[in-house]
Amino acid sequence: MTISPVNPVTGENLSASTVELVLAHEYAHTLQNRVEGFQNATAVDNLHISQAMSEGSAVFVADTYAQRHDVRWSGNRPVEFRKCVYEQTRGMRKLVNGDYYYGGQYFGQRIDGPSALSMALKTAPNTTEQLVHGMTPAAEPVAPLSVTVDESKAFNHRESPALVGFPTGELSLRTWLAEGLSPGRVDAAATGWGNARVATFEGGTGNVSLAWTVRWDAPGEADEFDAALSDLEPTLENRTGTHLRHARVAPETVVVFGGNQSFVAGATAMGTNGNVTVTVPGLEPDDGTNVPPDGDDARAPSVGGRETTTPSADADE
Repeated sequence: MTISPVNPVTGENLSASTVELVLAHEYAHTLQNRVEGFQNATAVDNLHISQAMSEGSAVFVADTYAQRHDVRWSGNRPVEFRKCVYEQTRGMRKLVNGDYYYGGQYFGQRIDGPSALSMALKTAPNTTEQLVHGMTPAAEPVAPLSVTVDESKAFNHRESPALVGFPTGELSLRTWLAEGLSPGRVDAAATGWGNARVATFEGGTGNVSLAWTVRWDAPGEADEFDAALSDLEPTLENRTGTHLRHARVAPETVVVFGGNQSFVAGATAMGTNGNVTVTVPGLEPDDGTNVPPDGDDARAPSVGGRETTTPSADADE
């Protein structure tokens, strides 16, 4: 293996300590398939969990190496460096950098050193909420959530190619909230995620709108999210031209509508914490706006039928 001493972004020479830590990271990758539990932890449908288990464990190994040998990457240990990169990026780049940062942090929260990697991998997270907070699936199962859609001729409820793979977990929620809120506000608004489902719709011109249903662990956490949305929506509407609105369906459940103006204005949601019905507007003009899916984790829910449901606590996010 050859590591170039030149930074591919800035063109500057990398320090000897940086090259040393890059080598430690990459060497960890060469050994991962020998670690019991690694293949099962990374062979999951949730791309961000798979990436976080692979890249995060390598970040953790390099971080342990840096601590033991007193070497730094731009003055930081690898997990600290990944945190800096995560905080300074936006959109999809932020989301991908989150896999590295929260992945490395996850192993640091779960185990004392690389010799215990197998233990953490055998109880790997299956949602990014568990990833972000260093929890196991048993400690923080997803909350039940079923979303039913009442369709209309104006907006077809189906898995739009524009939103296939739309992520719905806490990591993507944090990415989206960070587009207009401070880090502290993002943390407060995203903590307590219980489950989420997104239903996508295509208007007459093919533009995409969505209804993003988020269930929280407790009413107080839904209050935080509700308040954050009230501040975020005007900011994003002014910046992107996308229409946004949210509705409090139940004490623990909030639905965000985004995209076409007539869709956002006319869509409604009602139900309970775990069972929500989204009703879309009838025949109205399509104004040509749509919601940009700038964001975690699992694939968008299957929308081949009229209902999307969380089958179990071990289901993909």
